[in-house]
This record gives sequence, structure tokens and C-alpha cells, in this order.
Amino acid sequence: MKREDLAKEFESGSFDEKLLRVIKGDYPFSETGEINLYVFDFIHAHREEFSQFLFIKYEDLIGSQGGGGDELQKKTIEAIAKRLGVQMTSEKVESISKDLFGDNVVGCTFRKGTINQWEKHFKDEHKQAFEERWLEIQNRLGYSGFASK
Repeated sequence: MKREDLAKEFESGSFDEKLLRVIKGDYPFSETGEINLYVFDFIHAHREEFSQFLFIKYEDLIGSQGGGGDELQKKTIEAIAKRLGVQMTSEKVESISKDLFGDNVVGCTFRKGTINQWEKHFKDEHKQAFEERWLEIQNRLGYSGFASK
């Protein structure tokens, strides 16, 4: 089947069907996910040698406006600025943190801007499929499994 036909067939499914296929890696162009997983594994295993990488989780950056923590958000903003070689005053960090999420955002990147939105969309079959495929990576990134939710 051609990629275009695979894409059309994928798009014809329901939201739940598409979500399950994406979790399992059964969708058009899914090889990209496998490549990204390989790259993550390699970088994670050699993180001391890849000190130029800064690993940031969404929850580290969201702040209290999105259900996270303000202090962690500010530390993350400071870490990004330091990595980029940008001098940052505490006032500038404060300004950036207030403008990242919420009503002040122009051209918002995030659909909802709050953590744990997956809980509203994942059904038991999605949780099971996700853990079967991604539990090891999930744990290495510091996220607990669904069984603990």
C-alpha cells in the first residue's frame, strides 16, 4: 500500500483508533518514532559525553498556570538561558515565566497548556498499550506508570 493510501486509511479512523495506533507505532511514517527512540536511548546512555544537551520535561517548564511549580519553571528558564549563553536577570526570568502559559501567550504552542491532559483521553486500552511499548522510557524519564495513577 502506498504511503498516501496508508495516510488516508489512518485518517478515516476514530480518535480512539488513531490514538491506539500511534501508541503502538502502527501508523504512516511511524519509523520516525523508532528512530527518535533509538537516538534518545543513545544520548541517554552517554549523557555525560553529550553535556551540550539539556533535557527538559514539559512539567519542568509549565509553572503553576499549567499545574506545575513556579520555582522549577524559573530554574528551567535559567538553565535554558545559561545553556544558550544568555544573561538573565531575575526580573526577566519572572517576566518570561508569566508569559509562557495562560492568557498572556501570543501564538500558543500548547493545546491546553496544563499537565496530565492525557488522563481525559486515554482509555484503559490506551494505557495498557502505552505501558507495553513505552514503560521503560517512561520510567527513565522519571514518570510513573499508569498503574500508580
